[in-house]
Parts: sequence; C-alpha cells; structure tokens
Amino acid sequence: MADDHVGLPKKKKRSVISRSGDSHKTNCEGWKNSKSPFPCNAHHILVVSSFNPIDCKPKSKAAYCRRCVWVSEWDINGGNRFKFPKGENNMVRLPLFSAYYNAYPSKKGGLYNKRKKYPVNECMHNSRYSEHYLYNKEVRKWLNENVWSTLQENKEKHKFKGKPILGQLQDGESHFRGELITRGSRKGAKCGKGTKKCWENKKTDKSWFLPFSMASDGDTRIES
Repeated sequence: MADDHVGLPKKKKRSVISRSGDSHKTNCEGWKNSKSPFPCNAHHILVVSSFNPIDCKPKSKAAYCRRCVWVSEWDINGGNRFKFPKGENNMVRLPLFSAYYNAYPSKKGGLYNKRKKYPVNECMHNSRYSEHYLYNKEVRKWLNENVWSTLQENKEKHKFKGKPILGQLQDGESHFRGELITRGSRKGAKCGKGTKKCWENKKTDKSWFLPFSMASDGDTRIES
C-alpha cells in the first residue's frame, strides 16, 4: 500500500494555524470594517484555539496531528499563504450584540431603527448570549472525532512527515458554516422563528436567545 505521507515543508510553506495580522478580516466575505454594515467581527469557523494546542486522544499524538495540518496547504485565516474563495474558506462575518441592541426595538411592538443597518437571523459573536465558549468546545470535539482520530502514525515510518488532510478541514468549515446559518434561524419555546421574533419576546420567553447563540441545541444553557 502506497504511503500517502509527505515530508514536512519549511516554515514559510506550512499551513497557517494562527492569526496573521488582519488577513482573517480581508479574507472574510462581506467584511468592510468592524462598524460596517453594522458592528461585527470576523469569526474563524474552525477556531484558532482548537489548533493551539491540538486537543486529541491520546495527547501524545498531537505533534503528529500538527504535522498533518502543516503539510495540508491550509490557512486558518482564509488566505493569504494558501488562498481560498471568500464564502468557502474558514472565515465568516458575525454581528456583535450592539448590532441588535442599537437597531432592534426595546419592547414588543416597538419600531426598528431604520437609520441603521442591522443583522437578521445571524448568531452574535460576543456577549454571554453568544455562548462562544460552547461553540469552541464543540469544534474541538468535532475535530477530534472526525479528523484527529482518523490519523494513524507509524513513528518510525512517519518521522518528520504528515498526511495531507485539507479535505477533512474543509469538511469542518462547511459543517460549522451550515450550523451557524441554521442556528441563526432557531425559534424560542413561546415565540416565532428567527432573531426578530425572539428579540421581541425577550420578556416572556426564556429561550429567546437561541437564534443569537453559537452553541448547539444540546449545549446551550442560558435560562434568562
């Protein structure tokens, strides 16, 4: 059986797994700046913390998993060392809490601020309601189950080598991009579907925050 492993490239030709200046913003579809079209951040779909360090089982395999990423010609910031199309890379723009707070009505039946552009059915990237830390945990778990666990190292044969796993990393990008879209349209227990209906019913539905949360249905835990 042919060996599908390749030698480790020099540092300047390895995959990028950390932030690099503002490249994560310039490679993010729809990104203009942090205030346009509304307050927002450029979000790494496969989060940076899930690669620094790599959380795999057994932990002794982490160095090998890192080598496999390094040889995959992938950029966690969506470019610039290895360029990928906007909207299909590891970056997505997500609104901040203030994007909703400054434009959505303060009470049910209130008016939306038409002088401001505002997001609709998009998970927020900050505040306790985003539950970003739970999303991070989910990404680490997915990578361990769907990528790291599939890699088998022969310590003698694969020394200073890695197996390219670009396709698996891109599967992760597609999976979580889809999840964020779906989660932004969730409905509360007592209100309609999406961010508008849920925001308008904050005072009567404890689950109003669901379309704003990045966490999965099974993980989300805010109750007020």
